Amino acid sequence: MTHTDEAPLTGFQQDIAAVPSSLVGVRLELDRLLAGHLIPPARIADIRLAVTEACANVVVHAYPNGQAGTVHVAADLTEHTLVVGVRDYGSGLADPPSVGLGMPLMQTLADSVSIHDADPGAAVQMVFQLEP
Repeated sequence: MTHTDEAPLTGFQQDIAAVPSSLVGVRLELDRLLAGHLIPPARIADIRLAVTEACANVVVHAYPNGQAGTVHVAADLTEHTLVVGVRDYGSGLADPPSVGLGMPLMQTLADSVSIHDADPGAAVQMVFQLEP
């Protein structure tokens, strides 16, 4: 992931099944990554919600007709930022994109959000500033 000039302090990458029950594992991994850092609890809640929403979008939209699929989640934590990428290998971006609450929610909670076709699939990158 390209994101900042800061070297990551730590991070994680994981592939999960694109099913609702897998989302708890992503939240637990985020909690583990952010534990011990001086990040306000409200900011951690925003991060958890935005990342969960990005993963949920994959579960709901990326693999049509109950097709099995994977969600790749990667996070890099630096002193001042957290960058989280969520990628699928499914059907790609809808044309026209669906109008739901997911993207507006992510854009409200993250400091920046980018989404693009990943061929196959789609990728979302969210950047969260961690300083109060």
